[in-house]
This record gives sequence, C-alpha cells and structure tokens, in this order.
Amino acid sequence: MENSKLIPLLQSLDKEEFKSFGRFVKSKVYNPNKNLIKLYEELKKYYPSFKPKNVEQEKVYSRIFPGKPFHIGIMRNLISDMMQLVKDFFVYMEFTKDSFRQKKYLLSELNRKDLYKFFEKEYLLAGNEYKRKKLLDEKLELDMYNIYGVRADYLKKNLPESEAGQYYTVLSSRMDNLANFIIITALKDYFKLMGGKSKANFKENLILKDELISHIDSNSSKYFKIPVIDILYHFIKLREKESDDKLFKTVKKKIYDAEGKLSKTDLREFFLELGDFCSRQAANGRNNFIEELFELEKEMLASGIYYEDDGKLSAASYNKIATAAFNAKNFDWAEKFLFDYKDKLRRPEKINAYNFNLGAKFYAQGALTKDNAERNYAYENALNLFSMVKIDNYDLETRIKSLQIRIYFEMDEMSRTTFLADTLKHYLKRNKTMPKDIKERYRNFADYVLMLIKLKAGSETVNIKDYKKSLNDENNVENKDWLVKQGEKFSK
Repeated sequence: MENSKLIPLLQSLDKEEFKSFGRFVKSKVYNPNKNLIKLYEELKKYYPSFKPKNVEQEKVYSRIFPGKPFHIGIMRNLISDMMQLVKDFFVYMEFTKDSFRQKKYLLSELNRKDLYKFFEKEYLLAGNEYKRKKLLDEKLELDMYNIYGVRADYLKKNLPESEAGQYYTVLSSRMDNLANFIIITALKDYFKLMGGKSKANFKENLILKDELISHIDSNSSKYFKIPVIDILYHFIKLREKESDDKLFKTVKKKIYDAEGKLSKTDLREFFLELGDFCSRQAANGRNNFIEELFELEKEMLASGIYYEDDGKLSAASYNKIATAAFNAKNFDWAEKFLFDYKDKLRRPEKINAYNFNLGAKFYAQGALTKDNAERNYAYENALNLFSMVKIDNYDLETRIKSLQIRIYFEMDEMSRTTFLADTLKHYLKRNKTMPKDIKERYRNFADYVLMLIKLKAGSETVNIKDYKKSLNDENNVENKDWLVKQGEKFSK
C-alpha cells in the first residue's frame, strides 16, 4: 500500500481534517461499507507518516479480515473505494464552507417539493443575510444570482399573471448580481494578467478590458460603492501609469479604508500588489519607495496576510520581507526576522531560504562599510552561504549570480567577475521559461558589468561618458543604482 495513490491523499489532510474524515467514513449516509471503517481505523494508527512497513497490504488485510487468506482483488477494491471516499470528503468540505451555496440547493428542493411556507422563510433569511454581508466578492454575487434564479422559478410557478411584476423585479435584481459577478471576475483576471507579464512569458489576453473599464466609468457612482471593484479598477489604472504617485496613494488609502469589507484573499492580493509596485519603483532608482516598501512589508507580516492556508510562510514571502529590510538598511530587524520566522517556512524550503537571505544580508552590510577587512569578511560569509543554496528556479539562479558578480567585482577579482557575467548571459540565452523583460533586465546588467571591467582595465573600446549616458537612458536593468555607483568611481 506504500505505493498506493491513497497515501498522499490521506497525508494531504491536516490533523483536524483527518479526524473529520473519520466521522465522514463512519456515517452511513456517505459510506455503507463497514470494511472501509475498519480500514480507516487501521490506517489511523500510522497517520501522518504511514511508514511502508506499517501499511503493507498483507498486514492491513489480515487486521481487517483476521484468519482469512490475503486476496489482492478485495484489497484493491477497498483501497479504490477509500480513495473515492477521500475525494467525496474534499467535495463535502468545500461545499460546507459556502453557506449561500447551500441555501440555493435548499431553496431548489423546497420549491421542487412545493413546501412554500418553508421556502418563503428560507428565502427571507437568505435575503437578510445578503444585506448584512460586509464582504462582497464574486462568489457571493454568483450565489445570490443563483438564489434569485430559484426565486424567479418559484414566482413563475405560483403567482397569478396579474402579479407578474414581482417575477420581473427579481429577474432585474438577478441581472445586477450577474453584472457584479462578471465585472469582479474579469477585473481580477485583468489584474492578474497585467501583473503576470513581469513574472512569466505568455500571450496576454485582455479581451473587452477597455469596454469594461468604459462601462465602469459611465456608472462609477454605482460600481465604486463596491470596494473590490473600486480598488481593482484603480489598480489597473495604476498598472497603466506606473509613475503616478498620486494614484498609488489613492489606491493605498482605498485598501486601508475598505479593509473590513474585503475578503482575506483579496486583501492579501492587494497588499502584495502594493508591495510589488514599491519594489518596481525602488528598482528603477526611486529611493523614496524603499522605506515605503519596508513599512508595508512589516504591516503585512504583523497582520498575518502573508500566511498561507496551512499557517506557513512561503519562501517567496520570506525573501520579499527580508529584501525590503536589507534595502532599508535595517539589518538588526532583518537578522531577527530571518531567525524568528525560519520555522514558519515549509520544511523543504527552510534551509535554502534561510541561507540565501542570510547571505544577502551579509552582502548588503559589506557593501555599506568602508573598512576593507570588514567588507571582505562579510563578502566571504555571503559567498559561503550562497554556495550552500540548492538552486531550483530561475529567480534564485539570477539573484545569486547577480550577488556573486557584485561581490567579486568589489573584491577586485575581475577574472572571476568576467566568468560569472558570461555565465549569466549564457544561462539567460538557454532559459526558455523566463519572461522576456526579466531576461533583458539581467542581460543588460551583465553587459554593463562587462563594460565596467573594460573601463577598469583601461580599454579604449569604451569610455565613461558613453557608459553613463547609455545607463541613464536604459530603464530595464537590474541593480541600476549599483552600476551607477561603480561608474561614478571612474569619473573622479
């Protein structure tokens, strides 16, 4: 059984879910097979590790059917049936989370069975609950659209033609819910697609975006009352006007003002996008966004926005928070954060993320000191920590190579710097998954480093005036501030 697909399904359940699954298995409504109850009770002893020696099929079978010879067909059927029960339990868990979806099905059955008094009572409760809801999102709008659909069917079946106005009033209300659902869903997809252009290489499809934005513009007094639409609309505008600081502040204020009216998921996405905006601005030399980003990251960490559904912190979030602290030169806070929160990371990511970020901290500290011995000590520590990182994605690969190049350049090891810059360019050329603009950003960085090396060597093929002009005109380049700083050394 150790190679069975059942084991990873069971391991995906947390402790409380596994207990709840046990109650699910023991319910005759969901499971009439008593042998599956016995299988659950046996497997429960070995949750969550399910070590192979404990879950061998023959051993498990002998405990379910004591004294009977092992039958592979029966065992396979039991495993297959248990797998289906786990899948049914997943559906059950998801269904029970959405009270409005449940009301829709309840109302459908009450209507089908002509239980009109019960229908009216439940419909009134659903309507009152909808009005009390502070969080309006696309799921709620779709649920209410479906509930109004059941109500319309009920009215059509029971109202005399003289009172048909009620039926059409419900249909009209239903169209509002449908419009809200479509607008919120479309805006979220546009929002993600526009943000994804800097993270992945894909063909962008923003069909009907301009028409939808125009529709919202024409009905702004209606749609801007819905916080999630208001914020998504202005975020998309901000994406189109990256340097509009006034619009950034407007969006930020709208998010803070609507905090209690947004789902946790939406709030998290919006704060992350604020952080990404600050990062892009800071990367392009707008240093006033460095402290803005650090304060934003601290607020997100304190509020719990960064935590995933399993209560863990992703390596990407851990890296972002640490980088914001390094850039703000708050190294004591950063070191404490790295240590205090490393156990919040998932086990496979923990060591890698900790070593990489601690190395990045040493580099950031070394780059600020004027004492050569202190700087070299910090840089050696950084290089040692980077060497312990297992690289498994292009983001980590490019970030580490970029840091190594800067370290060796500042340590005056030009042959090593040249080798790493060329290696980075070859890596970028071979990689097929990186977005084009990120490839260009790092390729430009490598090219400017190679120009710096020629300047340092006194080459006549490049001069500092051309270097500075070219760099000033180029917006898409990694570590632009560092490249400018190194170039200034040749102007003195």
